[in-house]
Amino acid sequence: MRYYNSITYRKKFKKEFDSRIPDIHNMEEPNPQSKLEFAKVIIRMLYEDKMREVTKNTNIESKVIKDELQLIQEKIELKQNTPQENTRLEVLTQRLNEITKRQGKINAEKLRQKWIDEGEKSSKYFLNLLKSKGKQTLIRELSTH
Repeated sequence: MRYYNSITYRKKFKKEFDSRIPDIHNMEEPNPQSKLEFAKVIIRMLYEDKMREVTKNTNIESKVIKDELQLIQEKIELKQNTPQENTRLEVLTQRLNEITKRQGKINAEKLRQKWIDEGEKSSKYFLNLLKSKGKQTLIRELSTH
């Protein structure tokens, strides 16, 4: 099932990406580097949209489970719980733990994406710094006295 979802997601992602390809071909600047940067922006936008959607769904699911857990906990405190509710409590607790792990993975993925974005900016900064240092140390002419 997971494999199928992965393939379906990739097809959907490719379809969304392909729908934006004409934007790349219609760019005024024929520079391949600009086209690559534009493609990276599109991929980031699609990825961020998907992450927002997954985060939203996970948060909703987590809230529903927490609400149901709270109701069962209240019944347990009043000693009005049934054996089915005890079983349900265990199942919900396990499910909530799975959701918490998924949220951790989502947050790690967001941080990784942020690091990649910031890393690129950082690399540009350092490359420009190297270029400026190179220009400062460049010997333009020699003079003899």
